[in-house]
Amino acid sequence: MPTSEKQCAVCETWFSGRADKIYCSVACRVWAHRHQQEQQNEEASLFTDIDLLPWQMPIPVSPPSSTALTVVARDEDDDPEEDDFHTKWRKQQALRDAQEQQRKDQALAREVHRYYMKAIEALLHWEGQHLKADQLSQLWAMAIDCLEDYKEHPYLGQPNSIARQRINDLRDAAKVFADTMQEARTKWLTGHMGRYELTKKWKKQLYDRLLE
Repeated sequence: MPTSEKQCAVCETWFSGRADKIYCSVACRVWAHRHQQEQQNEEASLFTDIDLLPWQMPIPVSPPSSTALTVVARDEDDDPEEDDFHTKWRKQQALRDAQEQQRKDQALAREVHRYYMKAIEALLHWEGQHLKADQLSQLWAMAIDCLEDYKEHPYLGQPNSIARQRINDLRDAAKVFADTMQEARTKWLTGHMGRYELTKKWKKQLYDRLLE
């Protein structure tokens, strides 16, 4: 049979072959065949319902009652092992996130504890000493700053946390400095100096709570 130069009907590649050959390769011939079948299936689906007469239409089936046994078909693509893997991964990720948050909270707690130590150590150090009003004013401002910084403590929301006792200590320390400062300002005969005394019970508590 004579051959001639022609163009493939699929990929448009030029090739030499028999006069009745319209595809350059088996791959192009298979693709054309499948494409033709898909078109035929689409055309058939368009006219299936139209060609049927009313009495030829399928009888609708009522849905099962609530008491009927319902069988849920599982998708073939669903993989139980894959589901278990994702569930396990999410749990592990949640655990890692919780551990990371715990490390951050512990680091922040150590940081703000330094402010507590700064104010309370000053309170214990200057007890019983005669201080000028301006010195007491500086101590009071320092205690207020430490109090504000300590409010960032991550465990303040816990009912039984020692952090809540410590922040109360900072409030009391600021009040001691403020009261003593006001007292010193009224004692002009003594050079505007004042002093304060702490109870033994509170001092013991303060020393205990200085420990981190």
